[in-house]
Amino acid sequence: MVSYIALVKMTTKGRREITKSLGRGAIVDRRLEKIGVKRTGYAPVIGAFDCLLYFDAPSEVAMGQALMELGRLGAVETNTLTVIPPAEYERMLEEMAEDELDS
Repeated sequence: MVSYIALVKMTTKGRREITKSLGRGAIVDRRLEKIGVKRTGYAPVIGAFDCLLYFDAPSEVAMGQALMELGRLGAVETNTLTVIPPAEYERMLEEMAEDELDS
């Protein structure tokens, strides 16, 4: 599974119908389960975005489909990032450090 973070901005419709957002989350979760994507968490935020959504997906294609499902409701727009697992990131840095020592 690959982890993703979606930076979420509410649309005008999303702000207007914000009290429906809890119900939308449950609907989206059920749709995502059918394609193998799981929403693993969320965090409302203050700033350039309104919320962060955390997902695990089996592939980029599945995540793309999940984002289309989110967008289809018309309440949010997303900008999505792929997460590099910390252990993988540390491995990359260790390899870089080894290459520096060999030079």
